[in-house]
Amino acid sequence: LHKQGVIPYNDLLKSQVALAQARQNRVKALSDLDVAVAALNSLLNRHITTKTEVTELPPFNPSSYELSSLLQKAMRDRPELRQLEIAVKQADMAVRLVKSAYYPQVFLNGRYERNGENWQASENHYNNDHNSIVSLQLTWSLFQWGKRRADVYAALHKKRALLEKIEGIKQSIMLEVKQAYQDLEVAQENIHTAIEALEQAKENYRITDLQYKEGITTSTEVLDARAFLTQAEFNYHRALYGYRIAKAELERAIGTEGDLANAKF
Repeated sequence: LHKQGVIPYNDLLKSQVALAQARQNRVKALSDLDVAVAALNSLLNRHITTKTEVTELPPFNPSSYELSSLLQKAMRDRPELRQLEIAVKQADMAVRLVKSAYYPQVFLNGRYERNGENWQASENHYNNDHNSIVSLQLTWSLFQWGKRRADVYAALHKKRALLEKIEGIKQSIMLEVKQAYQDLEVAQENIHTAIEALEQAKENYRITDLQYKEGITTSTEVLDARAFLTQAEFNYHRALYGYRIAKAELERAIGTEGDLANAKF
């Protein structure tokens, strides 16, 4: 365009400076990408020089979830709650065990033996070759200076402490699920905003570029339009990855392994 006399020389210089800056930014971006891939390999327990290709995320697919269903699933599937529920069952058994000391204990023992001089133990000139013994034993501790009561109180206290801990963790989990749910809603709304802004930036750049070719605007306007488009593209991808991260946080909050869309509520 400059050779054709359409644009002045200073517009050409601005374009060349912008191109040089873009090339420098590209070199820095490629270097950052290489370091990021190496860090990803390290997280995957692979050698940092492994050739790992990062593919584009699939298109955005809006999703909708009910908070009440998410809370119910979290209460059912969070591993720490399941672990504590097992601990409560063990505490129940411990209470029953210490309470059993209040009751008598009955032991029934039986024994049968054969003594003899041959391998069949059928010949014995001194004792009976067949002997059977059955015994019944009853023990009942009537007084232990309050030890049994103290043991029962200790077991009950441990159980109550576990129940209180469960309630505290349930409250924390519900708050965590609520926060993750709100973050996902915000991230999803940000994507809609980013998509709209990206379309507007594309159209603005297209119009500005046509105006520049017709000689009715300056190169500064074109560079600004391109910068707006680049920023809009960056915002879109950031919103898209932000949505994926928010979705993963929600999956972790409700105790789901894998895709939230395939989770059973």
